[in-house]
Amino acid sequence: MKLTLEYDGTAFHGWARQLGLRTVEGVLREALDAVFLRWDGLAVAGRTDTGVHATGQVASFSAEGGPPPARVAEALNGTLPDDVVVLAAEEAPEGFHARFSARSRSYRYRVCAGASRPALDVHLEAGLHQLLHGLGHQRDPALPPRGLLRDADLHRGRV
Repeated sequence: MKLTLEYDGTAFHGWARQLGLRTVEGVLREALDAVFLRWDGLAVAGRTDTGVHATGQVASFSAEGGPPPARVAEALNGTLPDDVVVLAAEEAPEGFHARFSARSRSYRYRVCAGASRPALDVHLEAGLHQLLHGLGHQRDPALPPRGLLRDADLHRGRV
């Protein structure tokens, strides 16, 4: 099976299952357990980090004893939490593997360039700062306060 997923990563500790932490892989595995008698080989095109959202994440797995492919998305969506949605489910071609069969990946970074901080998507900026700090980047004290980042600051690596 091939799944196309969308999720809001705000409340997740990334894709990969981690003991004691809420992850996208963890909630998907729980949904697969609820819908299929047997399944295995769950793979994903690319893992995401803590707080990162996805709008077209592809996952693959093999299964037995579940609904027909045309009903898989509906069945999984009935068990998944509100912040994860199966956009599409289809029978995968023989040998398909979400990671190794991917032909491309794309990423979109949103940076607020306004004069004030955004009220919507406030978690996005906090996540960006947390991610960059976790990668060893130090915030440049010459930058404007959080919420007032300019595109040029990001391109210069001054976040």
